[in-house]
Amino acid sequence: AAHLLQAALQNVVGGHVHQQGSQVSSTYCRFDFNNYNTLTDEEILKVEDLVNEYIQKAYKVNTHVLDIEEAKKMGAMALFGEKYGAKVRVVDMNISKEFCAGTHVDSTNEVEAFAINSFESIGSGIFRITASTSSNAMKFVKEATANISNSILAVVNKANEVIAEAKSNNIDLVFDYSYSEPTVFGYRYILELRKELSLAQTAMKKLEKEYTAKRSQSALSDLNKFD
Repeated sequence: AAHLLQAALQNVVGGHVHQQGSQVSSTYCRFDFNNYNTLTDEEILKVEDLVNEYIQKAYKVNTHVLDIEEAKKMGAMALFGEKYGAKVRVVDMNISKEFCAGTHVDSTNEVEAFAINSFESIGSGIFRITASTSSNAMKFVKEATANISNSILAVVNKANEVIAEAKSNNIDLVFDYSYSEPTVFGYRYILELRKELSLAQTAMKKLEKEYTAKRSQSALSDLNKFD
């Protein structure tokens, strides 16, 4: 998945993109890379879609141990800053050819699915993507965005408290928001979740404004009765 991610980044962003560090496991990938600017949400979605396209195409993963010059002639990429001996191991999966000593699947479709969990800047011109793979990819995305889900729940709970307080003062309010968990995959889920939080917060501000106005109106009415 890390190889496919670099290939997708180069396709979407440009050939200048190269790995600056990574950490991988059977279900998780952290990939650091260089770029001139931050990625837009649209670019991140394109990268994620492209990696999943590569996975679905079931490219066969071939490995070769070659003389370093021969490997370079076949277009294999080396990691910047790494030192290599006379012989190198090349991992070739059609759209990606890289020097790499790691273990790999036999076909890209064994990765099953690829979902981006986060994107961030970690330094000047260096960015980090974390992603999950396998059939459990969305499980890890949801775990990574639990803070956003909890924030939405906190807004809803606060709205209920305001409505209950208003009712005790004989004021009727309606919270103009109903949470619906996104059903989309990967980074789209994160974007939709952020949108839901924004909608909830906007509805909360409207509720508080309405409550303040109705309390003032009620207080004025009581004052007029007293007069």
